[in-house]
Amino acid sequence: MTRTTGFKQFQATRKASALADLIADGNEPAATYAGVAPKAAVNSSFEFKTAQGREVLAYSLASSADYPNLFIDVLADDSYHLLAGSYERTVHREQDLESLELELYELGLHDYVNGDNKVSEPVAPGPVMSEDPEEQLKAANDAFNVDGEMVETYRSVAISTAHLTQEDEIFLEEQAHDAGCNRVTGRESGYFIKLSAHEAEDNLRHVISEEAKKILRWAVMADFHLIEFDNAASEVDGFPTFDWVIG
Repeated sequence: MTRTTGFKQFQATRKASALADLIADGNEPAATYAGVAPKAAVNSSFEFKTAQGREVLAYSLASSADYPNLFIDVLADDSYHLLAGSYERTVHREQDLESLELELYELGLHDYVNGDNKVSEPVAPGPVMSEDPEEQLKAANDAFNVDGEMVETYRSVAISTAHLTQEDEIFLEEQAHDAGCNRVTGRESGYFIKLSAHEAEDNLRHVISEEAKKILRWAVMADFHLIEFDNAASEVDGFPTFDWVIG
């Protein structure tokens, strides 16, 4: 896979080098991966301004007694266009698979399911399934017999995948296909990483590179809850980039 550069998905309103230097000196934020970093953690020697981001909606359709073998996660923008998603399913017989796919079709969710019979499979970005996705997702929630509000809103920022090492990208690709990981979602051009819970740090801090770890901390300091590593996104000044190709 080769990286490409294109239109800017966000415009940074400050240089990130000051924060990168701050972290490199060991003055890390007092609370990381908690959704909102305390303002006191920002060094008073420079003015901290956030990058412009976008709102991303997260839908979760959980398994239930009626559908014990299915779990769907969907990320969409505020116009309800599908950005990324994943599903998990476990079937033991061919007729179970056919029955499940028929039920999904009746729910209007068949576009979210593709690929062969795997435990976890990414869903390709594209348009949502109807003109009224909120009503359709609500109906799907009812059909799945799921209680409670199923929609969350994340403040997201896009950053170039050029800031990832080869090892980082290989690891994120594995996590995106791991049925037990709901913090990393894959898409054709990169990855989404949720930053809104403490376990995100616990899951990632021992395996990602120091360079990637600093970017995640930077995003949390800027009060983002979701980071998009994307091939077409802009690079951030102050953080190193890496040039490599997966054959």
